[in-house]
Amino acid sequence: MPYDEVSRKYGDDPEESLYCHYHEPETTIGRLGLHGRLFEGRHEDEVVLVIPTEVRGLLADLEQSPPGVAE
Repeated sequence: MPYDEVSRKYGDDPEESLYCHYHEPETTIGRLGLHGRLFEGRHEDEVVLVIPTEVRGLLADLEQSPPGVAE
């Protein structure tokens, strides 16, 4: 999945602390990365995120939930 597409939907994580053991990530992307459920890579000249199929289904559910319910 293109990084821009994912960050638009679930938040951008570059501003989050690299010391996640002391400051838990606030974005969905940051939380997935913390738990090893998201991997960043490159395809041609584009930054992409690799997200397991099982997690993609949960993200789709998250998109459809009212604000505050799924968090």
